[in-house]
Amino acid sequence: MSDIVVFQDKHYKHNGEHLCTLSMPNSNIYKITMNRLSNGQPENRIERDFLDLGLSKALDDVESHWRSLRSDLYPAASLVLTGSGLKFFSNGLVLDKALDDKMFFASILDPFILRLSSFPLPTIAAVNGHAFAMGFVLALCCDYIVGKSNGRGWFCMNENEFASNIPPGMLSVLMRRLNNWQLIRQTILDCRRWTPPQLNEVGIVDVVCSEEKLQSEAAKLGQSVANSPRRRIETDVFKLLMSEYEVNLSNDNMQEFFVRFHGPKETHYQGGVWKVRVELPDQYPFKSPSIGFLNRIFHPNIDEQSGSVCLDVINQTWSPMFDLINIFEVFLPQLLRYPNPSDPLNGEAAALSMRDAQSYETKVKDYIQRFALPENVKLDQDNDDDSDVEISDQGSLPSDDQVPGAVDI
Repeated sequence: MSDIVVFQDKHYKHNGEHLCTLSMPNSNIYKITMNRLSNGQPENRIERDFLDLGLSKALDDVESHWRSLRSDLYPAASLVLTGSGLKFFSNGLVLDKALDDKMFFASILDPFILRLSSFPLPTIAAVNGHAFAMGFVLALCCDYIVGKSNGRGWFCMNENEFASNIPPGMLSVLMRRLNNWQLIRQTILDCRRWTPPQLNEVGIVDVVCSEEKLQSEAAKLGQSVANSPRRRIETDVFKLLMSEYEVNLSNDNMQEFFVRFHGPKETHYQGGVWKVRVELPDQYPFKSPSIGFLNRIFHPNIDEQSGSVCLDVINQTWSPMFDLINIFEVFLPQLLRYPNPSDPLNGEAAALSMRDAQSYETKVKDYIQRFALPENVKLDQDNDDDSDVEISDQGSLPSDDQVPGAVDI
């Protein structure tokens, strides 16, 4: 796996104001250093221009540069987010501007939170100073946090001190990352000021070190987690959970889950809904997922008994560049729209589609009525228990002990 070619520092400015800098301390670490001044010192207070013209553009450049160097596998790399100076990592929102900008939260802040939370590289917040309000959330959007054992470095949500609501996007990060109700209450209701060692004890801050070693420890952590397969699993599943698809994790396991998949419009399968089981191997994304339909579907390339899917072309060309969204937005819709009867898993469906297109369409729609009506397909129960799903005399639907999707895509 080749190293990344280091590039020159890039500075992001607006109206003469320096917002942030993108650099590469070494060939495996990207580093964004925030430098937005308030009252003559870098407070990195967050508003539209700082996100749109500073941090978001820097993230664009990181991802573009990283992806441009992909050969068979993406090169190992990680991203460190930090601030200049010693007093503030970020002093939160420029609240008056945020409140005056009616589209700021829905159109700017929430998409940025999602972008950073699901960034394809491991992200490390090197918290060089205080992280207040949105500054705290900004650190929590990263996968790892490195904090200081000495000097300034409080983490605090202080909205309740001045009777301000916490916006939904920020609140969702707090609820997801703070790992127990007592911690959530102390943080949000009591506005407690946490030190990095205190948050390290409860598993929120990953590394605590001296102020002098903050950047080197962040880089060291970045090297150790670069291109972690586990990180990619969490990123892709999180993106799927945040999408329009209905997803149900199996026992909160991110490597096994179910997706409610609608037949594509203007095809024979329009109006049908299928419960699709997805299993991610430990080597994902370098090894492809396994998928299977749990309720019956009549299709040349889907096994009627096991639900296994035959996607030979994708199997041969699977790449870490693909993600779970691609499967449900592109690959499965294309399979249903353009069946391949010359390479069947269901011989009857293949023969009928070639011999009598009208009869094939009629049988597809009959299967939808019997097995795939939307009101009968639920993610929170086993198909074996669905009283409305008919079992044909050709065999039973796969049980939880039978893993559908034995054919990888």
